[in-house]
Amino acid sequence: MFTMNDIPMFIINFFLILPLVTLVHETGHVLVARIFGGKIKYCIGTGKLLFHVGPLEVRRMYFMEGWCQYEKLSYNKTWAHVSIYLAGSLFNLAIILLLNVLIT
Repeated sequence: MFTMNDIPMFIINFFLILPLVTLVHETGHVLVARIFGGKIKYCIGTGKLLFHVGPLEVRRMYFMEGWCQYEKLSYNKTWAHVSIYLAGSLFNLAIILLLNVLIT
């Protein structure tokens, strides 16, 4: 059950952990797209632009969503696109397993 004692942890998770998970997920897409020679642009959040570092843009509502856009792949094959789409989830899984190993 959700009680008033859970609100501080909810705020931390919503504004810190969720954006970090989104960043890890989008970074997985970006790394694999770069391996296949793609031109990358990716963003965390929606709304007005807060700042950008290279191809990464961080928007005002940084906790809402993320996206990755790529074009002009050197290997424009179906398996390259499938690899890019799978990379986000696989990168999240790899980080989860790594953190669990480090904790234990």
